[in-house]
Amino acid sequence: MTINELLQLESMKNSRILAGNEQEISITGVNVMEVPDIVNWVKKGEFLMTAGYSYRNKHEEFAELIPQLAQKGIASLGIKVHRYFETIPQAIIDNANKCGLPIIEISEDVVFSNVVREVIQSLSSEEYMSVSGIIDKIRKLSELILGGFGIESIVKALADYMENPVIVVCNDGECTSAGLSAEDVYTEDMDEKYQYNNLHEKQGWMKLMIGVRQCKTYFYDIIQKNEQIARVYLLEKNRDISNADMNLIEQSSFMIGMELQSENVRIRVEMKYVDQLFQNWILGKIENASSFKMQCEVCKISIPEMLDYKACIIYPGKELPEEQMRNLLIRLRKNLKSFNDIYITYVNDQIVAVFVESNEKQYCDLIMSLVKGIMGSKYQMKLCIGKKSGYYYNLYESYKDACHIMKVSIRYKINGGILHYKDMGVYSLLYLIPIGQELDEYLDRYIKPLINYDGVHQTNMYETLKVYLDMKGNVKATAEKLFMHYNTISYRLERIRKIMGMDIGQHEIQFSLHIAIKINDMYL
Repeated sequence: MTINELLQLESMKNSRILAGNEQEISITGVNVMEVPDIVNWVKKGEFLMTAGYSYRNKHEEFAELIPQLAQKGIASLGIKVHRYFETIPQAIIDNANKCGLPIIEISEDVVFSNVVREVIQSLSSEEYMSVSGIIDKIRKLSELILGGFGIESIVKALADYMENPVIVVCNDGECTSAGLSAEDVYTEDMDEKYQYNNLHEKQGWMKLMIGVRQCKTYFYDIIQKNEQIARVYLLEKNRDISNADMNLIEQSSFMIGMELQSENVRIRVEMKYVDQLFQNWILGKIENASSFKMQCEVCKISIPEMLDYKACIIYPGKELPEEQMRNLLIRLRKNLKSFNDIYITYVNDQIVAVFVESNEKQYCDLIMSLVKGIMGSKYQMKLCIGKKSGYYYNLYESYKDACHIMKVSIRYKINGGILHYKDMGVYSLLYLIPIGQELDEYLDRYIKPLINYDGVHQTNMYETLKVYLDMKGNVKATAEKLFMHYNTISYRLERIRKIMGMDIGQHEIQFSLHIAIKINDMYL
């Protein structure tokens, strides 16, 4: 019930608002005040009525009571006139306007008991209608689940019912939302980024940014078998969130949880066979063309024959637990399911995507964007792309190429981005050098004396040599790069010649030193 609806009651005829003209404020109860300490007994949302007996000769004290009642959150204060107050004192009206507390002048012929009876009847009717509405909405949500419409349809229906955005975030970070655009809200680490207040053990509220606007956001944890599997967020964007809204969220959370678990089980069962097909294809375990076609038909997958394919290893930037990698795989699949010419699976602890060569740029850009959105920018992710298969049965050659690129890029600390074999440069050859006595002897000859000297004398000769070689033997450029005087660099280079026992100005020596430094840096 609102204040406007209160004024329409038969028992409130001839009453009017004198202050705080907010007629849409909700009333959740009714009370009568005829004792001085009433502020200790009132409740939030109540319509409070008085004839003013306790304050008949204390107008200033009555005016001072107004801010206290406003702070308690009462919906409105009704004062009967022509009994103990001929008119409502101006000080009361002024304080009410300052506090935003609606003051209603109640006509002298109004009977308080009649008002109480009508308000309670109206609130009871509203509560009954609210419960009926929740039951009806729960029934419709159940029909969506039984009809197999999926979690997206359920979340959209909830958002429509509440006229506010709804977001469901699973423990793996998968997000389903309705009522707002994807770029409006960033849900990663939501609980860490925002302060929130628990209403009880499963429910609470927080502040969330929607574009440039801060919205009060209620959340409710979805529990299955004593374990939280997801959280529902209800954003107070378009209208105030009511108790009925929170009741609907609470009642529907169990169904959402069941649907999420059912969907995950269904996906895992379906993808078990699809994964086996893709893994056999990538690892070169295809027996023959007819067998492969038959498996594709069983899995309802179309893989055109006369196209060139590429294998792409998606490396998130560091080694992650298998559970986290598989969650990333699931989320990528969901985001890529609308594309029928990209295939993605889990092979040898790696996420591997396969796509047609002609679509390489489109899918690489898309995968980079998706992984960054899921993982965040703190990971230096990379896509290691093998050469084209030539014929789709030869995809294993492309996968081996991608594995080689990934190992080289990790060992030589080649940072993120989209990497092809040509991007490895000399590293692709250095990677093939076996670790052993010959390699140790090479490093002992060309680089270890300088490193040992730095360790003993606390100098930085090794770094000076690296910059000198990077500057192609230009002493002046080396000095500028290291922010040192030309003579200082000249002295250091002469010292390096004596330590190394070689002329570092010769091109052949410089080449050998370059190789030694690159190999040595691999082991740092």
